[in-house]
Amino acid sequence: MRQSYAVLLVLMCLAACSDDHSPEEPVQPGSHSEPANAPEAGKESQKFPSADSKLEARKVHYDGKVSLETAESQKVLDAATEKVKALGGYAELETKDTVVLHVPVARFLATFEEVQTLGKVLSKTLTGADVTEHFNDTTLRKQLLDASLKKLEQLLAQAKTASERLALLKEIGELRERLEETEALLAMLTHKAQFSKLTLTTVEPARAIASLKPRPIGVFAWVDWLSPERSLARSSGKRVELSVPEDYVLVKSDRFWLAESASQATFSATRLKNEPRGDARFWLETLKERLKGRFAIDGTTSQGRFQVIRLKDPAGEGYRYHVGVYVEGDDLVVAEAVYPTTGDEQRFGPKVFAALDSYEGKGL
Repeated sequence: MRQSYAVLLVLMCLAACSDDHSPEEPVQPGSHSEPANAPEAGKESQKFPSADSKLEARKVHYDGKVSLETAESQKVLDAATEKVKALGGYAELETKDTVVLHVPVARFLATFEEVQTLGKVLSKTLTGADVTEHFNDTTLRKQLLDASLKKLEQLLAQAKTASERLALLKEIGELRERLEETEALLAMLTHKAQFSKLTLTTVEPARAIASLKPRPIGVFAWVDWLSPERSLARSSGKRVELSVPEDYVLVKSDRFWLAESASQATFSATRLKNEPRGDARFWLETLKERLKGRFAIDGTTSQGRFQVIRLKDPAGEGYRYHVGVYVEGDDLVVAEAVYPTTGDEQRFGPKVFAALDSYEGKGL
């Protein structure tokens, strides 16, 4: 009985630990964004902690995006990829005009600046998230789970009756499931601490001229701005909370709501004004009409309170992009799910849909 009571105490500690971990802390209050034609484009970029700064012991994950105008797209993408591989990084996703690179954290900021010399910069963004506390809490949770599992296995070896063994086997099974989930989360956070993400997109000169046209004004501007390369929640609307899908981690921010998986699949949501006033079906048809020239439409579906349009890379390979809309009176809730590959869509899509299904309105 004393042994079982000790295990119960350990498991209570585990529950407290799992409920009290800290999510990712943003390094700066908001993203750093510089369109190439903005008044500040010529100034020095916002400063982030360098590898030799006092934050060296912190685990910071950077996410940078650079769009370059160039007539030699493949050459530029190859040069950037070779550079990152030489540093010990790797390419995760490659298309005809985009490459997603994972760069060792210590070399990321220098690489982010260096790739900008490969063409004319059209736009660039840089954000950073401190995952130190989340990493430390998850490491501690794994240690406690390991210790509890070892104790239960010892008790199983000493069990005298079949009922005791069955009860212990059930506890061991549940504990192993929690341990596997914790190990997967720890692996993701370890990867984030070791590698930062750099998305490099190239634009041909003729397309670049079109992309530099003024951002559309009016009630449909947010629709025209939608893209799997950026989150609407980071730039527009009010923060709205949905359930965090299984295998996703919530990025802590007071400005926006966004969750991310280990493979960089993202799920975000924002609250806009319902202008012009319409129901979810109206907005779904608006999305279909205004996005059909930019994406291949893969169908629509109803998911809980949301109407969802499924979009994909026009080339047929690469990313999958889902946009869901739900009307709450004067508000329009817009949810975005980005999957870097079809495999990510198959793995995470049902979990994101489950989060949409659970939304009951006006946040959680």
